[in-house]
Amino acid sequence: MKWGTTQDLFCTTYKPYIRPAIEYGSELLVTASETVQNKIETVQNNALRIITGGALSTPIQVMQLQANIEPLTFRRKMGALKLIERLMRHGDF
Repeated sequence: MKWGTTQDLFCTTYKPYIRPAIEYGSELLVTASETVQNKIETVQNNALRIITGGALSTPIQVMQLQANIEPLTFRRKMGALKLIERLMRHGDF
């Protein structure tokens, strides 16, 4: 009986447990410098290499597609937009 591939297991662990810790408060980092944002991306890129088994020369976009994991930059911008929308609906913004 096959319980799933190692990549599936790593993705199942990464998405609900590790990524939320990396993304906590990330909406505020939209205005941070590119250097700070790149440091956070590096953490996810290292996780992608573990998940996919990719070498250092493997393009990040390929690993993101293979693991079905969005770039943190995209998720950060979407989170900021959702936060702004919630604040505008609140009425006191």
